[in-house]
Amino acid sequence: MIGPSYFMKPAAQTPAGLRRIWKYELMPLLEEHYHGQLTRAQLEERFGLDQLLGRIAAR
Repeated sequence: MIGPSYFMKPAAQTPAGLRRIWKYELMPLLEEHYHGQLTRAQLEERFGLDQLLGRIAAR
């Protein structure tokens, strides 16, 4: 499960730090969870940080 602890790190307060957390901690968890169901490209399209930030900005 992905919880708030990933975002409570000091690194999450900067855009570069948030990208590192997303790339090296969250995306691997999602890749494992969706193994055999979604390709890496599909995961990035669905759960990538840029995609999610775009959805938030559109609201």
